[in-house]
Amino acid sequence: MDYYLKFLPEDECNIFQGIRLQFKELKFQIDTLILFPWFILILEVKNYSGTVTFNSDFNQITRTLNGREDGFEDPIVQAKRQRYLLSCWLKEMQLPQIPIEFLVTFVKTSTILKNPQHSPEVSSKICLAGNLIFKIEHLKQKYSKKELSPKIVNRLAKMLLEYHIPETPSYHPYNIAKDDLKTGVQCPTCKAFRMFRVSGTWKCPSRGHTSKAAHYRAVNDYFLLFNPTISNRQLQDFLHLPNQKLATKLLVNMNLVPQGFRKDRVYSPQPFKY
Repeated sequence: MDYYLKFLPEDECNIFQGIRLQFKELKFQIDTLILFPWFILILEVKNYSGTVTFNSDFNQITRTLNGREDGFEDPIVQAKRQRYLLSCWLKEMQLPQIPIEFLVTFVKTSTILKNPQHSPEVSSKICLAGNLIFKIEHLKQKYSKKELSPKIVNRLAKMLLEYHIPETPSYHPYNIAKDDLKTGVQCPTCKAFRMFRVSGTWKCPSRGHTSKAAHYRAVNDYFLLFNPTISNRQLQDFLHLPNQKLATKLLVNMNLVPQGFRKDRVYSPQPFKY
């Protein structure tokens, strides 16, 4: 899927993958959201093999693979639900009601798509990934006269990142105890641990090497090994920081996504964005 998205001009759109938002009590995740100056595009991405047949009467698709049939919810219905929730979220955030379009794209070029009822909606909203760029061009022509200001587009992009809610697993993916790992900041040159912070710079106690950003790798390791979020207290413990003020400064400067308030605040990585 990433290959086909590269056809889009970088200066024309913002691409967010796996963005997860909340409207009231409902959390919803969008496979790929593309923010243009004219409209928002929701991409529902499917990775099915075999033959996929659409049944518009029952809002269902049937996949036939190796002689077996399986039924699934129509991805058009899924995309419409996401469009509705995103529209509600925009309204709740008091953001402009920019038009929201959606497409459902099947990644595997070997997938056979069938529309036996000749549904116009299936024909217009469903495509193989190779045809995606042409579907998008058609939408751009449709909205070419309704361009939003760069200020509004930047504000919307910023709020999508700010309100993104990372999924928090209820387990440690590698079942590694923190006591089993060396913690602290590792020297990127000699690989020794326990670098210490002096005047905005990390200094290696072993050979005196210095680094401005040696803590980035340690924090990324924490996200990968333990939890997709980290608190100020957890950062202090993991990096052996002397105080809360330094931990706060490092968290803010790393451009992480804050969630919660005061003592309940945690930070997570930015969602993937081109």
